[in-house]
Amino acid sequence: GETSELVAEALVERGEPRLLVAGEKHLDRAQALARRLGGEALTLAEAQARLGEVDIAIVATAAKDWVLRREHVTAALARRNARPIFLVDLSVPRNIDPATADLPNAYLYNVDDLQAVADENMKRRGAWVAPARAIVDGAADETGAWLDSLALVPVIREMNEYGEAIRRELIDRAGSRIKALPQEVRADVEYITQALVAKLLHRPISRVKELGTDGRPSTYSALLRRLFGQD
Repeated sequence: GETSELVAEALVERGEPRLLVAGEKHLDRAQALARRLGGEALTLAEAQARLGEVDIAIVATAAKDWVLRREHVTAALARRNARPIFLVDLSVPRNIDPATADLPNAYLYNVDDLQAVADENMKRRGAWVAPARAIVDGAADETGAWLDSLALVPVIREMNEYGEAIRRELIDRAGSRIKALPQEVRADVEYITQALVAKLLHRPISRVKELGTDGRPSTYSALLRRLFGQD
């Protein structure tokens, strides 16, 4: 059935096991699965007789009786020279005789045992949820604040353009006095005036970027435009 296929696929994904795929009523399906995953198809009787060859026996059938009985496991353990065998019963109702759990070196797990493991894993994961959520929320807040601050980018660009326009205006007013200077001196004037504008605007622009993360960028944008006569 579907459960058996999912288990077999999961085993193959995690390694290269030697699969023995047993079927009784539908051996053709067992053969198809064995071909697809590189296993060997057996009848149920053959699988019971060869149980000693496997380290893990997983049963997921719709049988109305025990598929693996205590005598099957006893015989298998006798051939395994004290090597343990793990029996996993995924069937509902169960298809592995519970009495097998009393045998030395036989370890039986059923759906309830697996559910207990799953519940424990969920609890452990649950302990990680709060810290993970805090990280995600913090990152989301930072990202949101950054996106909000983008609304101030045009205003910051306008502030820089305003400073450069004032600088150029003053240079142009100087006119011939600047042009009369030696080339290297004119270059120094350009550098000094540009640096002066950048220095004057650095602090307000930095402060604008900080303020832009508090969720009110549009308010600051309107205020700055009024302060710099850009509205």
